[in-house]
Amino acid sequence: MTPNGLAGSMGLNGMSVLVAARRRFPDVTVVETHPKVLYWTLEKKKYDYESTKPDMDRMLDQAHAATFVTANEHEWDAALSAIVATRGLRGDWTTDLHALPPRSGERLVTPCGKTNYFWPE
Repeated sequence: MTPNGLAGSMGLNGMSVLVAARRRFPDVTVVETHPKVLYWTLEKKKYDYESTKPDMDRMLDQAHAATFVTANEHEWDAALSAIVATRGLRGDWTTDLHALPPRSGERLVTPCGKTNYFWPE
């Protein structure tokens, strides 16, 4: 069976890419994002790309002072993820969810090294 056919394949494939990237670029900054959750946090609206594409593209425009015309939700997610990385690396978003102390009984698992999860204040 190929990895794409396995449950959890996204995590497996993502970690494979990260291991290869760290091998080539040991100091690379890795940013985790969850565009659908972040969209809710920023807009207080349900993520519904098919029904609200123009509004969602406008939200990207306002978030990064650029013009975005996305063709599908994967492009939209990638654009928002790039904005998150930019905001975090520029120091605009100083909250890093991975840097928060874990609650009692919790732990952060980092099998591929440090990652950042930038979040708006």
